[in-house]
Amino acid sequence: MLGQANRKEGIRSIRPEKKMATSDKSVTADERRQMVEQAAYFLAEKRGFEAGHELEDWLSAERQIESRLGRCQK
Repeated sequence: MLGQANRKEGIRSIRPEKKMATSDKSVTADERRQMVEQAAYFLAEKRGFEAGHELEDWLSAERQIESRLGRCQK
C-alpha cells in the first residue's frame, strides 16, 4: 500500500503495510488475504465448486490461516 499524499505540505509520504506478527516472521495484511483467498479456493474445489457456500468457505479459510499463523482467537 503506497500511502497518502500530504496535501498541506505537497509531500507524498509512503506508509508501509501493517505487518502481522507470527511466531517466525511477519505477514502483511495483503499476504494474509492472499493466503485466505487460496485456502477458500481449495475448500470450494474440494466441494466441487457448489454455489452458495462462498461465505462459509471464506470464514473457514480465515480460521485455518489464523490458526496457522498462531493468532487463533478464543
